Amino acid sequence: MTNLKPRSKAPTVADVARAAKVSKAQAARALGGYGAVSEEVQERVSSAALQLGYRPNALARSMNTGRSNTIGVIVGDIENPHFGLALRGMADVARLAGYHLLLSNSDEKRQAEQDAVRVMLEKRVDGIIVAPCCSSLEKTAT
Repeated sequence: MTNLKPRSKAPTVADVARAAKVSKAQAARALGGYGAVSEEVQERVSSAALQLGYRPNALARSMNTGRSNTIGVIVGDIENPHFGLALRGMADVARLAGYHLLLSNSDEKRQAEQDAVRVMLEKRVDGIIVAPCCSSLEKTAT
């Protein structure tokens, strides 16, 4: 067994608030860009966040907003040149709208495709684009 160095805990909004000597609510407003905070508080919070290496927690934000700003894309074969061109277009349009893509490759296997859809739903993506592995509408057990 190898000795792995424990990963240090990422700084939280509460850590930033403490370092900036403001309330957690003020720090959250300053970091999230919503609500009103004074310029002085904004500067203190921004400075503390930079000093601590704070990065927003997208999962926590999506729990609050109900949106992940992510679109799941499931393709049958990522090596197919058609998918590369289509993905480029999807990524460009998604980026302009403030979204990111989460890609899954099904290897043209129905079960892998169904598993990918399940995972995308569990990840709470805002939408899913599927290039189905087959065109038949036969029912499968769920």
